Amino acid sequence: MEWVVNTDTGTADQFYFPQRLRHWKRWEDGSLERRRVGPLTICRSRLRLRLPGPVAFLSDLHFRNRHGPRRILAAVLEQLRRETPAYLLFGGDLVGDAVDLEALREALKPLAELPCPKLAVTGNWERGKRWLGTAFWRELLAAGGIRLLQDESWTDGKLFVYGVADRKAREPLPEPPTPPGDIPALLLIHNPDLAVALDTAPEVLENYDLILSGHTHGGQIRLPGVGALFTPSAYGRFFDRGWFQYRNGRPRLLVSAGLGQLSLTFRFHCPPELPYLECEP
Repeated sequence: MEWVVNTDTGTADQFYFPQRLRHWKRWEDGSLERRRVGPLTICRSRLRLRLPGPVAFLSDLHFRNRHGPRRILAAVLEQLRRETPAYLLFGGDLVGDAVDLEALREALKPLAELPCPKLAVTGNWERGKRWLGTAFWRELLAAGGIRLLQDESWTDGKLFVYGVADRKAREPLPEPPTPPGDIPALLLIHNPDLAVALDTAPEVLENYDLILSGHTHGGQIRLPGVGALFTPSAYGRFFDRGWFQYRNGRPRLLVSAGLGQLSLTFRFHCPPELPYLECEP
């Protein structure tokens, strides 16, 4: 049994561009249809976008070889088998401060049975285990048939995805490539703050239709009438969870509340969620 403990959570030295934040606002039309299924909330969004099929998005599992995370992952697998998406995307932070990596590898293996492309980026908790390296995470994710994108693009001719590796503010940012203009284009990131950091010129982001992110846990603790008490973002509670839009509406950014919990061992008015993105009929 191999255990590793994180030494760098990535909460310091964040990207911070307050002048660019005004380019973003909450997308009120992006309300999610929420339905409780066991321990999960299935969040369904119907978009006016030529998606080739439903996209499911998993983020922030923070796996530990304990009953809680195993129960959540089992519920996710059951839902994905019942309603298999055309694409399955992962927003990072599969792990937490300490994780049984061999147990995680075994837990991911059933995902390989799903007949859909599976793509992932790393989160700050994978990045913090810097002694393991990118090659290790590629191999571990491959056990579930998942391809890791670290400042890399992928396409099947129907959807274009560019995955941005999580990083600290002192590390240079990539410039996302210009995607093909005839298919939907998606940016996959971990921390929504990266969406603001990548806003170096309007055309950089406007080439993309969607950005998917996690990291914030939706605050994990939410009070009625107040919302999240805290989110790990340089912009406070702005990117807590839900839909946001850039400038004139493209791209749209989804911030998922994720599946797991960290620091506190519970959620309050913020259940684990599994978003599905679909085309409007």
